[in-house]
Amino acid sequence: MATKKEAAQSAFVLCAGSFDGLRGIPAGAIVEGVPVEVLEANSFWLDSAKPAIDHAMSEGAQVLKYTE
Repeated sequence: MATKKEAAQSAFVLCAGSFDGLRGIPAGAIVEGVPVEVLEANSFWLDSAKPAIDHAMSEGAQVLKYTE
C-alpha cells in the first residue's frame, strides 16, 4: 500500500534564492510550508532533510513562511 505524500514541508535554504523572482530568501533560513512539488522543483537550493533543518533550528536560523 502506497503512502500519501505530505502536502507541505519545511526546507533549509542552501543558497539565496526566490520562489517568485521578487522576494529574496537568504541562505541559512528555514522556509516552512513549502508544497512538495515546489520543493522538488527547487531542490538545487533547498534541503528538506530533517537533520539539516534540525541543525539550522538549533543554531537560531531565521524561520520564514512559504508564500506564493
